Amino acid sequence: MAVAHASRSGFMRARDWILARIERVRRGFAVLQGGMGIAILTGADRWVEAGVLGWLPDAWVNLTIGI
Repeated sequence: MAVAHASRSGFMRARDWILARIERVRRGFAVLQGGMGIAILTGADRWVEAGVLGWLPDAWVNLTIGI
């Protein structure tokens, strides 16, 4: 019960912070989506994926491939 109450109050604080800055949050998500679209269209997402896969531990990679 205490954990649920604590997490609820934490979410409410985060919600208030986000709502106070909603225009910047929206713009940030728009830039993120645009960047992801450009990366997919140019093939840069594959380059990033290859770099991340080389950095991750083998157990994590095997877990994600097995899903």
